[in-house]
Amino acid sequence: METIKQKLTHMREVEGVTGPLYCLASAKFLAGKLVGLYDRRKSLNNFMGSPWASDRNNGGLGKIKNAWGHADRAAVEDFNNRVLKASVELEGAGVKADHPPTTNPVEFVYFYNARVADHLLNQHVPVVAGVAWDDTLVRKHFITLVADSAGAVWEVDPWEGEPGVVPLSDDFTFTQETPVHSSMGSITIPSRPFFFGYYRERESETPLTATAV
Repeated sequence: METIKQKLTHMREVEGVTGPLYCLASAKFLAGKLVGLYDRRKSLNNFMGSPWASDRNNGGLGKIKNAWGHADRAAVEDFNNRVLKASVELEGAGVKADHPPTTNPVEFVYFYNARVADHLLNQHVPVVAGVAWDDTLVRKHFITLVADSAGAVWEVDPWEGEPGVVPLSDDFTFTQETPVHSSMGSITIPSRPFFFGYYRERESETPLTATAV
């Protein structure tokens, strides 16, 4: 039987390897796998190489990569209104889960409150977080955090290398800077200003919880 670390290692997305060279894209796709929106055996490259993404009528790969990997307003709207919808609903997108957690429209939303991020994480909602790698705490990278069924929190880094999956302390909180050694090197969770994201149902705003750990 796989350990939690082994399961997360097998599901981990690596930027520039299993998908485009965008840490946010890899972190978001892993969060989608964790909540059951995507087939956990697939990678973001399966979507990028799918018939849907290859169809020039759908904007071209450059625009699709930007939707996954950027967090400006235009990219967020394009992702939620078009790219995310296709990826979770269409067989031609190549990554759709056989048994998704909801049949309602979903969205990926960003927010800036560390206490809300703690609450979501404690409710087993995977959280994508901006992190820093120097004392300025400026956001330079994105990772995914998830609590397993026992409540233990894990950090999954999309940067190639090891350790890609790191268990965090029992008293971890987004309200305090936490130094972690991961594949990116020495990072600090979270960056300042705070920047977090998660998947939820669009109309009810119900957060999607992890089903894979």
